[in-house]
Amino acid sequence: MLTGVIIGPYGLSLIDAIAEVEVLSEIGIVLLLFVIGMEMSLKQLVSIKKTVFIGGFSQVGIAIGVATIVYQFMGNLWNESVFIGFLFSLSSTAIVGFPKSEGFPVFHTI
Repeated sequence: MLTGVIIGPYGLSLIDAIAEVEVLSEIGIVLLLFVIGMEMSLKQLVSIKKTVFIGGFSQVGIAIGVATIVYQFMGNLWNESVFIGFLFSLSSTAIVGFPKSEGFPVFHTI
């Protein structure tokens, strides 16, 4: 992501085609989710259910809370701060886990 910021239109402006980059990034996300789905069986998903729910709700709640508080202290309105908190929570939910029993990386959202 840092590379994208550096070479993008708001950095060194080496890449100007914002629309094309957005389309390619969406295709990349779809392919990543497809690969994740192919690597995990239903049995694996059920086995990590409790961890995913507890970790996911905690992570999203903490991200919303921290971002809301920070934006409140910056002098923004309450509803704007909560909205920004939700934006931050959505952008920070991808977690990469390495189960010891499998030997390959498993990506899951929590």
